[in-house]
Amino acid sequence: MTWTRVFVYGSLLAGEPNHRLLRGGTIVSEDGCFSRSHAPAKFLGAASTQPLFRLWDLGSYPGMTRGGAVSVVGEVYDVDEGTLARLDALEGHPSFYRRERLRLVGNQKCQTAWVYLLVHEPRAPRGEVLDGNWQLYFKKKRASYLLEDTGRGTTKDSEG
Repeated sequence: MTWTRVFVYGSLLAGEPNHRLLRGGTIVSEDGCFSRSHAPAKFLGAASTQPLFRLWDLGSYPGMTRGGAVSVVGEVYDVDEGTLARLDALEGHPSFYRRERLRLVGNQKCQTAWVYLLVHEPRAPRGEVLDGNWQLYFKKKRASYLLEDTGRGTTKDSEG
C-alpha cells in the first residue's frame, strides 16, 4: 500500500466535522447504492507551516494562501490512495484548493507534506485567523454566536 503525507489545518482536524474521512471504516454513497472501506490514516503528530501564509475564515472552514506572515497550525497524517482521492474531492482539487508540497516545522517525523492551498485569495472572507490556529479561532467564534443567541429576546422589561 502506498502512503501519502498530508497536513490538515481546518475541518479535517481531529474533532472537526470532516475528520471522519481520516478515521477509516466504511463510506456509503448518498443514495445507498455502494459502500467502500478504507484504511484509517496514520496520525504522525502536530506541526505548523513556516510563517509565510494567510489563513482565512470562509464560514465553517478555513482557507490558506501564500503571501502572509502566519504560521498555520495543524496535524500530519499518512493516508492511503483512496483517502487521498476523497480528500482531493472534498477540497475541490485542483480548481478550488490546490494540493502543494510544503516544508513543515515542529515535528521531526514530518518535514514535508502535501497541503491544500486556496487557488485564489478569497473575495469576501469572514475574517482572517491571525494566530494560524483554526480550531481555537472557530471555538471562540462558536462561543460568541452562542452568547449572542442566549442574549436575544430578554430585556429588563420582559423579565418582569
